[in-house]
Amino acid sequence: MTRLWRALEDSPTLREVIVGWRRQLGTEFDVLRHFFIATSSLPSSCYLSSRDRWRWLVIDDGHRIFARDPKTFEDRCVQRSDVLLHRVDMRAIARQICEAMQGTDRFETLGGTQHLTRVGNLPASLNSLPMYFCTQRYESDVVRSVHLASSHAEQEFVLLTPTNRPMSPEAARWLGRAGGVSIAADELVKVEDGRFLRREDAVTKIQRLLGMEVSESPAYQFQLCGEKHRLASFAGNTFVLNETPGTFYLAIVLASPRQLHSATRLESMRSGIHEVAKSGAVGTQIDEQAKRDYGQRLRDVMTEIEEIQSSAGEIRLAELHAEREMLVQTLKSATGLAGELRERVDADRSRQSVCAAIRRAFKSIRANNAELAEYLETTVNLGFDVQYLPPTDLDWRL
Repeated sequence: MTRLWRALEDSPTLREVIVGWRRQLGTEFDVLRHFFIATSSLPSSCYLSSRDRWRWLVIDDGHRIFARDPKTFEDRCVQRSDVLLHRVDMRAIARQICEAMQGTDRFETLGGTQHLTRVGNLPASLNSLPMYFCTQRYESDVVRSVHLASSHAEQEFVLLTPTNRPMSPEAARWLGRAGGVSIAADELVKVEDGRFLRREDAVTKIQRLLGMEVSESPAYQFQLCGEKHRLASFAGNTFVLNETPGTFYLAIVLASPRQLHSATRLESMRSGIHEVAKSGAVGTQIDEQAKRDYGQRLRDVMTEIEEIQSSAGEIRLAELHAEREMLVQTLKSATGLAGELRERVDADRSRQSVCAAIRRAFKSIRANNAELAEYLETTVNLGFDVQYLPPTDLDWRL
């Protein structure tokens, strides 16, 4: 378990000097430092080093800031920056929990302190229930937090606590009456390189808490969940994606291995516009004036190349050859037979649009499951036609 959760639970104010946070987090401090924000306030006492056995009194006499050892009355001048309080950035923590759980960020502070915050909403597959994070540890404070969360949610809700420290019977009764369930943040997310990642059994644990049917996830799925999300499973990892044009196209091609799907057909299936209506031209890549300008510049470059070849200006010659190649390719792609300007048709525009959408989907998938992203990038061919070519057929649930 990360020390961060224990530090939040043990901090009465969620504010401490950097040395104090470092003492609590140990070797994890450096990668988690972005969760702490400097304030303009000074503490009444603090540790000056990780070796201190007790806290020093902090005194600001208006001219200087010094620390006093309460045992020996030794005074030390200190820099303000060394004894400034740093508060926990609960907004950043809430945002990362939402990202890890594939939920919706709806951060809000309740009760005047950051000991109770609304994190956001769970994904649609978990009924979009609101999540609250409570760092209180004393019974009366926890009961008060349950009341606040219940009044704010006005429905079932999930109350996150930093660790699985048992809740008092009284607090547990109030939580049950309010229609809430409690689970430790440490049971849902883990910390790697300063980022929160969802644990593999997190969804199953919440489903059991909520009394939802828990079914074994299929080995391979890319299934629409509601209207805005898609549930994906691959290599034992199940996660939720936002539904996008790219995921829509991927679901279609995964459903029919080895079949060619034209980009215009994929677009028409999503937009509802028949692909026959998407065959008109959309104009030329360049106009006649630009074509003349490109031609004139090409002639000028050719002339300069002939002149430089005799004077052996190698660097300039390489630049001119590169420019000539660019001009030739531009004119070649923009013109057809007899030098007529080529029309850009919908098929080319659809190819660019569909392929770009699928590549964005690959990137989104990679953030959750690099193995699935690599598999799709290898087996899904992009172009005017999109085709799924698996080495062996997989039983996809779509």
